[in-house]
Amino acid sequence: MNTLEIERWAAVLNAARPDWPEPSLRRFATNSLAHRTYRDALVAGVWVAADPATRNPGRIVEPGPWWQATAADDRTAPRIEVERCPHGVKTYAPCVECRPPSDPEVRRAAIEQAKRKIRESLPITEGAEQ
Repeated sequence: MNTLEIERWAAVLNAARPDWPEPSLRRFATNSLAHRTYRDALVAGVWVAADPATRNPGRIVEPGPWWQATAADDRTAPRIEVERCPHGVKTYAPCVECRPPSDPEVRRAAIEQAKRKIRESLPITEGAEQ
């Protein structure tokens, strides 16, 4: 992780666990997690922070299900198939054609359309309010 990513990581974990001060989290990440990718450290950090058995962030460096969730240390973890957009680009980052437009009105309309599509694809359960 770079310095900006470490700052963001510390802010996220501090929001999840206010009893963990940001300066301490930044120092810990710099010394113990800088070799990790931001995504892996963030997934593992949130997992550890949300676990009621965790007393301090140092637990993140231990082997645990948080690293299996990132598939960083477990070669047997199932791999997620990478989907592609209609233009053939991996969905990690949408291609230029798939990105939301920059015009605020057009963007709002695109977001609403996407929300409708998601709602339509969800199964309707009895008693659920719409």
